Amino acid sequence: METNEDSLRGKTLRGKYQIIDKLAGEVQGGQGNIYYAKDITSSIDKKYIVKQFSPRYNSDSQLEVAKRLFMQEATILQKLGSHSQIPHIFDYFAEQGHFFWCKSSSMVRILNKN
Repeated sequence: METNEDSLRGKTLRGKYQIIDKLAGEVQGGQGNIYYAKDITSSIDKKYIVKQFSPRYNSDSQLEVAKRLFMQEATILQKLGSHSQIPHIFDYFAEQGHFFWCKSSSMVRILNKN
């Protein structure tokens, strides 16, 4: 899977999250991108922020370690629940060597103002 900024626009992840656009103003580090997405399985207009992590690895064993650490972090964040300094994770998953987590879109307005 490509990691350029347009590679996910219009695609659906996990059969649920349709990527609307890459968020403007975000900092793209060496680990991935941040996208705005809608839940196409819901009859309610639900929007999410989808963070894509794309770790660099040289072997399958490194990918497995990255996946385990990502899933562990996402599980801990999900268990911590809602706090202003901790992202509230609704979902997390791995797909084609990339890792994603989905959080509330309430931060979209704040991110787009910067």
